[in-house]
Amino acid sequence: MRQANAVFVFNRGYIGQFKVTFFSLTENNPKLSWTAHILYHGLTGEDKEDIARFIAGRGAQSRFYEIDDSIFDGLPKMTYDTAHTAYYKVLVPYLLQEKGVYLFFDCDMIVKGDVSALLDLPETAFLSAVRDGMIEKNHKDHVERVTGSRGGVYFNSGFMRLDLSATGQIAPQEEVMAYLAGNARLIRWHDQDVLNHFYAAGCRVLPEKYNYLTTYRSLSDLFLRRGSRKAVVVHYANWKPWKNNYIGKCYGLYRKYYRKCLGEKGVDFLQRRSLPAQIGLIVKYVMRAFRKGDL
Repeated sequence: MRQANAVFVFNRGYIGQFKVTFFSLTENNPKLSWTAHILYHGLTGEDKEDIARFIAGRGAQSRFYEIDDSIFDGLPKMTYDTAHTAYYKVLVPYLLQEKGVYLFFDCDMIVKGDVSALLDLPETAFLSAVRDGMIEKNHKDHVERVTGSRGGVYFNSGFMRLDLSATGQIAPQEEVMAYLAGNARLIRWHDQDVLNHFYAAGCRVLPEKYNYLTTYRSLSDLFLRRGSRKAVVVHYANWKPWKNNYIGKCYGLYRKYYRKCLGEKGVDFLQRRSLPAQIGLIVKYVMRAFRKGDL
């Protein structure tokens, strides 16, 4: 079988979500032999043993890289994260020493198709990713500040193809850390802003099907996608399908893979959806839009 590398970042609060994502990846890419590279903070020895057992059960190997979370002190965190886990992504090229192609996946994704074609792309770019068209459209000033380019590419960092053989394109670690330390107030979308600052100009743009953001598209758009446009990686950015107030798309898809992992340690996080909670979420976002002047 062909070897392939996948990278994930998560802490104890996302062990179950990681398992669902990794299950979907291996289920729909059975011809690839995966090594899962996990950047983490706060996992116990028991956690790591459990995760390694799960990964081995999927016919894959695991490698763990512990991160000192304090190096990111002072930076804005994700609202649902007590650590700075998202920023661990920027450390990938410095921790993973073996050259080659690595596919990075956020743990709020379902991989519903074949990703093997990404392993054979021409080796011309360190970072390949899907554009975040909504941020490009609605936050042009921020994109320009981050990337230094008016009208340039701004990519979503939830899914990335990283070619560690392109060493000449990898920013020195000390420059990345200096940018983090000096631009905390500028950062709005966490690791994504940092990665775009250094790599947007050289980013190879991938088709949207490799990072289909459920938040941005209508339900009909998903069903009308056929052939080469059919979604391969579904990304539940912003609204999470395991919350009781979820009103987004592809809920059934997530529940399908969640149920396949039931019985696994940590896979007990899918909340029963509640109509009052859903209404509350709608009211919250409408009020936020009014305050920002979007409505």
